[in-house]
Amino acid sequence: MNDIDVADGHVPTIITWSQGGSNVYVTGTFNNWKQKVRLNKSTNDFSTVLNLPPGTHRIKFIVDDEWKCSTELSAATDAEGNLVNFLEVADEEQDELEGAHHEWGPTDGSPVGSYTDQIPPYAFGVSSTSTSRFFGSSISNDPPPALPPHLEKVILNNVPSKEDNSVLPVPNHVILNHLYACSVKEGVLSISVTSRYRKKYVTTLFIKPVVTD
Repeated sequence: MNDIDVADGHVPTIITWSQGGSNVYVTGTFNNWKQKVRLNKSTNDFSTVLNLPPGTHRIKFIVDDEWKCSTELSAATDAEGNLVNFLEVADEEQDELEGAHHEWGPTDGSPVGSYTDQIPPYAFGVSSTSTSRFFGSSISNDPPPALPPHLEKVILNNVPSKEDNSVLPVPNHVILNHLYACSVKEGVLSISVTSRYRKKYVTTLFIKPVVTD
């Protein structure tokens, strides 16, 4: 075990493999996949301690010259479609701040401003003359901007991993709390929304038959 480099803010992290094998190594984004670190064998498992910077690290184990993912860690596909384990290394100072925030409790009330259940005239295709009477010249007749390409990488557009069809990729933070819809296929409309609570992601998928007259 190496000495902790306090100046760099590295956190000593135990990595364990308990799914058999004779020789076990680990590698990942913490060393740019360039080196494999040997795990030491104990009575029931293999383990090592790495000093890792806070954040999310992608890792994978090499067990008897075979690449494997641990079932004891979160697994998902990376940007290249490879199934890897995700290891979260928490910043101790950040955890203390989050704990203090929960002790204070969430803020109450809605954002300051006026609210109404009235649909604005421009949503009904009212002429620009009528619309300008309500909103002045702030409403533009220009078409909406194109969707940024990174927003197209959502759960509904992703192909499952070839190694494990039940594993989904980790959502990009830019797609959180957006409602996405697929085009109607075979009379079925699919929409989804992804939200995050701390380090967990939840995607809700709604599927509804479309009835046409």
